[in-house]
Amino acid sequence: MMQCGFVVAPSGDWKARAPRAGCGVMSRTLRMQLARAPPPSLTRRALFQHLGTVLLAALSTSYAPPVRAEEELPALTTLPRGVRGKLQPYTDLAKGYHMLRPIGWNEFDGTVESTQYDKKFQDIIQPLEFITVVSVPVKSGGKSVTDLGKPEEVGQKLAAKRNAKLVAANMKEDDGITYYIFEYTHEPAHQMTLLTVYRNKLFSVNASTSEKRWPRLEPLLRASLDSFVPHL
Repeated sequence: MMQCGFVVAPSGDWKARAPRAGCGVMSRTLRMQLARAPPPSLTRRALFQHLGTVLLAALSTSYAPPVRAEEELPALTTLPRGVRGKLQPYTDLAKGYHMLRPIGWNEFDGTVESTQYDKKFQDIIQPLEFITVVSVPVKSGGKSVTDLGKPEEVGQKLAAKRNAKLVAANMKEDDGITYYIFEYTHEPAHQMTLLTVYRNKLFSVNASTSEKRWPRLEPLLRASLDSFVPHL
């Protein structure tokens, strides 16, 4: 898998990290997706634009066959009654995070450069129901998500990039880590995004369902995003 990301140059610009050797051969479809990848030098505004494309691009992406990595399962958290038995622990040893993912959803691997996500969980029947995880390395100036701005400010910027309406912008702190949680409406979808920074890596966890099914799926999606921890 291509190990690429973004670093902050001394000038303050966000720049793409050069891919390492052994990235493998990309399919024609992935090369087409790569052509739509972010430019090699990103300012903070361009970073917001890149994050804003994550949910929109996920629907039109070609997927590799699901691959299940070895998992070191974390302990289950206390869940709302309505979602008990619907989530299971998931650990990504390579990316360094764990969370609860919906049981029975398909699992896809990807890269930010080619598919706009690192990991995707998607309902077998409902294509608008999915959760994606994106991680973007940063070398400096990325100690906390608060460096991006206040929750409302960041949420409005992401909503504008997605042509969506910001419904809510919240912040939480857990074990010394700050998280921003946003809720959007973007017809026909209802979406949520969790942002956090840990050890110079920006994580974006995105959840989506249809507006019609939002009342039913909201507890499940919230519980999954709320369970995300950017370390093992």
